[in-house]
Amino acid sequence: MEHIADSIKSILLAVGTALLAIWTQFEVAFVALIAGFTWNFLMGMIADAATAVRSGKKFSFSLKKAGEGFLLLMIFVITIFAIYYMARVNEGLPVTLITYLTYIASYFYLTNGFKNASIALPKEKSLRFIYDVLSTEGFFKLKYSLGLKIKNSHDDRPEQ
Repeated sequence: MEHIADSIKSILLAVGTALLAIWTQFEVAFVALIAGFTWNFLMGMIADAATAVRSGKKFSFSLKKAGEGFLLLMIFVITIFAIYYMARVNEGLPVTLITYLTYIASYFYLTNGFKNASIALPKEKSLRFIYDVLSTEGFFKLKYSLGLKIKNSHDDRPEQ
């Protein structure tokens, strides 16, 4: 059942991001990327702080973790510009491809941001719900609520 849910989600994401890539401008995709990165970065910091407070430890900002996140963003941006300059043969295709890849990256930033927000604010059920909808966690909860608690060897998700 998880494989079907993952497949459906992947297909819907591919179609949705492809349509966004076709119908929107390149600049809009980069705004979405920067907004998603900023949301994910801030929620990651807040989630780390909330976890430290709940565990009674002192919060310390991890410059290494922040640097790794920024490095991943830069690798993505460099990849996009490399695709753009290598594929100048067909002017429309690289922009659509770049926009498509940028929306995919934005989606993952957005999803992880909501995951971090739900960790930082565990009483806010709406944040957890949004994360469950954006990720496949909702499918796993549905499976467990229907009594389908068959656990695969690769499924390390805790039952909730």
